[in-house]
Amino acid sequence: MESTILNVGSKINKYNITLDLYRSRVVYYRVVNNNQKEGNEMETTLRDLIEECEDSLDEFALERLDECDPDEIAEAVMNEDANDLIELDSDIIHEIADGSVPVYHSDLIDVAKGNMAMATGEPELGPAFDGRPTPTNIIAANIYEALCAAMWEYVESDEWKDHLIKYCEHNKIVLDVGGPAHVNIKVKGGK
Repeated sequence: MESTILNVGSKINKYNITLDLYRSRVVYYRVVNNNQKEGNEMETTLRDLIEECEDSLDEFALERLDECDPDEIAEAVMNEDANDLIELDSDIIHEIADGSVPVYHSDLIDVAKGNMAMATGEPELGPAFDGRPTPTNIIAANIYEALCAAMWEYVESDEWKDHLIKYCEHNKIVLDVGGPAHVNIKVKGGK
């Protein structure tokens, strides 16, 4: 991914804000005389990484739902089978977690400073990267395991179900429960 640069050039606010999406960091630079910059980097936290994973899961779901038939989406959402419909499985969870674990030692240490369990826990899968039990390899493995666990919790949560229902509402896929024992699904503009 590439960085997105937002320049705020008003007289009131003399800041350039750089969003470095690849490394999950936000870096704020204060503009000084002669166009020199002083950096103050914010630390990467486990919560930041979990939110990044949740966003990736949301993007994955939206892309997959866009490929599905509205009737199938409505039925899957009503029967809570949407994860099967979009083919969300452990491979996707592991791929997203793997791509979200920081690779730089300083970022790994930042996460561990904010959550000591990342530094002190023994990972079930063993140390990451080359498998040597170095502190950063252990931290990386613990982060990976924490991200996987958080994503599984997320896809079982009400928030995940709400995203799917909002997708239906946005795309005019109507979910209608006809009574306590009978489910009616109405799709506007369906195939």
